Parts: sequence; C-alpha cells; structure tokens
Amino acid sequence: MLVRRDGKEVLVLDCHVHMGSSLFYGEPGADTFRGEDILPGMDQCGVDAVFACPMGNPHTNYVEENDRIIGYSKKYPNRIFAYARIHPWYKEKAVDILKKYVSQGVIKGLKFHPQVDGSYAANSKVLMYPLMEEIKGKGLVVFFHSGEVFEAVPGLIIALAMDFPDINFVIGHHGLHGLHQEAIALAKHVDNVFLDTSWCSPPSIIRTSVRTLGKHRVIFGSDTPYLVMPMELDKVVKHCGLTEDELDCILGENYAKLIGYQPNRDKLPRVQIK
Repeated sequence: MLVRRDGKEVLVLDCHVHMGSSLFYGEPGADTFRGEDILPGMDQCGVDAVFACPMGNPHTNYVEENDRIIGYSKKYPNRIFAYARIHPWYKEKAVDILKKYVSQGVIKGLKFHPQVDGSYAANSKVLMYPLMEEIKGKGLVVFFHSGEVFEAVPGLIIALAMDFPDINFVIGHHGLHGLHQEAIALAKHVDNVFLDTSWCSPPSIIRTSVRTLGKHRVIFGSDTPYLVMPMELDKVVKHCGLTEDELDCILGENYAKLIGYQPNRDKLPRVQIK
C-alpha cells in the first residue's frame, strides 16, 4: 500500500500485467517473466496485487501459460490473480477452455488481444459472442488490448459491451495512439466500460478522462513487463493533476469493487509517497 504524508493508506491494484514466455519479449519460448520476478517490484513501489495474463504467443491456445499463472495465483494468494487469455480462433475449443476455468473458479477475468491473436474484430458475433455467453452472470471482467488496428478500436469494444450490459469491460491503454478521444467520448454512454492507464501519454489524457467520465471509470494498469511498473505508477500519482480522492479510486478502489477484492492489510507492505 502507498502511505500518504498524513498517514492514510492507499490501496493499489495493477489491473494489467503479463507473465510467462513471449514471441515479443525476451528470448522466444523462454519463461522470461515469472510470478516471483514481479513480487519484489510490487513491494518496492507499493502495489498490493496484480492481475496477470500470458504474453503474446498467437500460435498457441494459451492453456499452458494460463495454467502457469493460475499456479502463481495459488502460490502467492491475494498478491497475484489470473486472467485467462483466450484465443477465439480456436472457436469451440476456446469455449471449452473457458468453461473449464469458469467451473474451477480460478480466474478473475478474460484477456483478449484482437491484433496479436489472429486479427479479429473485438465485437465479432461468431468468435466473441459464444465466449461472452459463457461468462454472463459470473462476475468476470473482460479486458481488451485496444488501439493500433481497426479490429481493436474502442468503438468495437464498446459495441460488444452494449450487447452484454451485465459484463464489465476494460479498454486497455485508453485506446492507445490517439484513440483515447473515441474511448472517452463513447464510454460516456455505456456504464459497464472502464479505461486503464497503461501506455496512456501524455498524463493529461488521464485527467481529461477522469473529468469527463468521473473518478470511478478509470483504473490503474502498468502493462508490466512491457512497461515499468514504478514509472507507470508515478505517472498517475505525480503527473496527472488528480485529487487524492480521485487517486484513491483509480489506484485501487474501483477495481477492488469490480472483482470483489478484499485486501489482507496485515500482510501488505507499506511504501511512503515521496
């Protein structure tokens, strides 16, 4: 937890972390970022828990990497939580994989990357709707990489969210590379869509989002290890011009409500805000 000068403790949850092996980070095929690798950095900068998914390996169905992260979540309870990264082009098998994770109760949400994992529209009725039907009423968050390509623009994610109003969706990176304007403008009309702070630059974009959508619609994410967790946290805490109340919501309170997180305050490290 972060501790302010007045002694108040601030819950910090990182909604966007990657683990495992990747074609795009480190040595291809190597286990380049593990559960034990992230814990020291979390303790040093005051992050209480992370929500992790596999790195990009589009030639796989992600089962091996999902299971690895689920293993970390069991080894480090209340500090690491698992998303299941789903490759929707596996179609019926993707649905079966998802059913297994849901029935076991081992994940907090799903991660989709329409650009890397085979190029598909975020609101594809053929690929995405069967998966969404499987998690209706289950309390799982759906996290999308957004931006860069037309398949992952914020508008398509919001269109999917409109058709599944009882599921909460996170638009990663605020849409990325200029698409934050679309994400903010459209999210005003859909209550079940939230924006994460990773890759969001300049910091004034985050302030604009909070002022437009309200303090409850933006959540902290770092995209570790592609970005550096302490730098992403400093960006939000020190450079966005947010009030203490807004920071409380963005850094942890909003996501805690979305996924039902209950911190074990006795076991969490304290880091003084400087």
